[in-house]
Amino acid sequence: MKTRKYLTGVVKCLVCASALVIFPACVAVSTISGVKPVYPHVGTFFMPKVDSLQPEFTWKPAGQGGKYDVAVWDSIPVTKDGITVPERRKLVYQKDGVSGCAHRIEIVLQPDSDYFWSIRESGSTTWSSVTLHVAAPTGSAIDRDMFQFHTPKAVK
Repeated sequence: MKTRKYLTGVVKCLVCASALVIFPACVAVSTISGVKPVYPHVGTFFMPKVDSLQPEFTWKPAGQGGKYDVAVWDSIPVTKDGITVPERRKLVYQKDGVSGCAHRIEIVLQPDSDYFWSIRESGSTTWSSVTLHVAAPTGSAIDRDMFQFHTPKAVK
């Protein structure tokens, strides 16, 4: 059986022929650095799908619950060593000084597309990120990046 590594979201899995194989012995643990996101959900095997081309991001309050900066980057699929991964490309949206723990972006994103997003306390220079540790019979992987999401298809 020929296998190759494939990255979906932020987790390496095995693909045998065209079927995704997830071994029961796989263990995944995610660690979030910085402000903790609530929606879209972070730290799963698959990239979360949002229900709008103008998604509302939510997060848990940090510190004194002051102001936050929110950013969104578009992505491009990049293949390296036979592994296809979404890679951050350019900043498409940033809103600084958001009060509270929710923000609906003010631009319309492209349908059926992958994006990255992050949050930070205003005044910080470090964006929040997720580190995903995966241990499987075939080895382990550690991936760290901003949070990812996928937009819905265009509404007819």
